Amino acid sequence: VPEAVIKRLEKESSPRYFKAGSIILGAGQAVEDDHVFFILRGEVRISVLGIPTRTMGVGASIGVHRFLGLDCPPGQMEIVATSPCDVMALKRETMQWALEEERFEDDLIPYKNGKSILSGGQILDAFGFPIGSAKFVPTCVEESEVFGACSREFVAQIPKLVEEVAFWPKEVIYRQADVGDFMYFIKAGRVRLEAMGRKQHETVGGGATIGDMACLDQVPNHVETAIAETHVWVRILHKKLLRRALSSFPEEERRLMGSKAGGGGNVFG
Repeated sequence: VPEAVIKRLEKESSPRYFKAGSIILGAGQAVEDDHVFFILRGEVRISVLGIPTRTMGVGASIGVHRFLGLDCPPGQMEIVATSPCDVMALKRETMQWALEEERFEDDLIPYKNGKSILSGGQILDAFGFPIGSAKFVPTCVEESEVFGACSREFVAQIPKLVEEVAFWPKEVIYRQADVGDFMYFIKAGRVRLEAMGRKQHETVGGGATIGDMACLDQVPNHVETAIAETHVWVRILHKKLLRRALSSFPEEERRLMGSKAGGGGNVFG
C-alpha cells in the first residue's frame, strides 16, 4: 500500500481503548462499519461458545475479511481484552477511496490481487496479469473428507464452531512438530506443505483440509510445515470444540476415525 494511502488511513482512523476484561467483539457481531482493528498494545483472548482457542497481540488485526469487502457473516467468536489494549480503527471507506484513485492503480495491484484470491478470483502476477485462479470453496468444512463418513446432523454443526482467518503470502500457518490444536479448512488460496526429508513439496488449495491428523491425535504433532503461497482464507477448528461436538454425537467418533484411518480407534485417546 502506498505511503500516501497509509498516511491517510492513519489520519482518518480513530483510536480505541479497551480495559482488561472488556469485550472487543461479541459473538454474532462484526466490527462496526466494517472497520479493521489493529492492536497497538495489549493482548486479547478469542473464545468460541465459551471455549478459549487462542490469543492475539500487538500487530494482529480484527475484521480483515469484511474490511476487504468479502462475504464473511459474523460467527460465534468472542474477543476479550486480557490486558489493557490500544487499538487503531481503520476505515474501509478510506481504502475504497484509494482503490478509485487512478494514481494508486499500479501500487495497489498486490492489494487487489489479495482481494481477488480470497474471493476465489484469479491469481495475478506483479503486473496484474492472470497466472491461475484460486479455487473458492465456501463449503470447505461441510465437504471435507475428514467428515466423509459422518452424519449430516453432526457435520451441520461444525461450521458454527470455526473461526475465519486470513494468512498472507509466505506466512507460516503451522510448523512441523507443532502441537496440533487446530485443523484448517482452506476456503480460498494455495498452501505449500513442506516436510523434512521429503524432496517434493505438496501444494493444496480450496477445499483441502490440513492439520487434521495432529488435531485428531493420529500423530503426536504436525508432520509438515504449512506455508501460504498466496493470500489464504482458512476456517479453523480447535480440538476442544471438536471434542464438544463429539460429546453430543458419541457415535460419530467411530465414524470420524474410520473415515481417516480406515478402521477403528478413539479420537483424542
